[in-house]
Amino acid sequence: MGFLKKIFGSDDSPLPDAETYNNRGCEYAKLGNQDRAIADFNQAIRLSPSSASAYTNRGSSYAAKGDFKKAFSDFSKAIEIDSQYSDVYWNRATAYINTGDYDHAIQDFSRCIELNPQSFGAYINRGNCYNVLGDSAGAIADYSKVIELNPRNSIAYKNRGVLYLNRNDKVQAKVDFEKALELGLSLSDQQEVKAVLQELM
Repeated sequence: MGFLKKIFGSDDSPLPDAETYNNRGCEYAKLGNQDRAIADFNQAIRLSPSSASAYTNRGSSYAAKGDFKKAFSDFSKAIEIDSQYSDVYWNRATAYINTGDYDHAIQDFSRCIELNPQSFGAYINRGNCYNVLGDSAGAIADYSKVIELNPRNSIAYKNRGVLYLNRNDKVQAKVDFEKALELGLSLSDQQEVKAVLQELM
């Protein structure tokens, strides 16, 4: 709690402003205390009703609690305030994924990419959505873009390798799996990829 107290300062400090409440709300959210986070975001919005960030953050906390109706309402309000605020599209896309709505998630990750073409995270997440929907061509294109933007992204190589393998392109799959191992993977992913590579020998 020391950091949270530091945000607000000593007892004789001036009353906190909207940004301070918003920042503390984010800290509570990181700690998993969504109720306190929402209370702080409420205060931030009360003090600054045009804060797209506060609405976005409160929406994410509602989503973390499983209250997607309130989450989507807050995300929509944030977009109404600032349609160029990329974080809200990312957070809403994540909420759409959690509700199984991959089509809308793809739309929001696409908007993230429009606003920030260098966001390899948006590409890899959109690629994952395409993959779930069975659009292997779309997924491979996005994983390839991730590799172009961030050549050391081992997950993009692994995911693309799986799709190449599903297409029976064993040569390209082997290349991607070996590159993923070279760059480093989690232990479970390493074991999975090594097992597949053994079968490809």
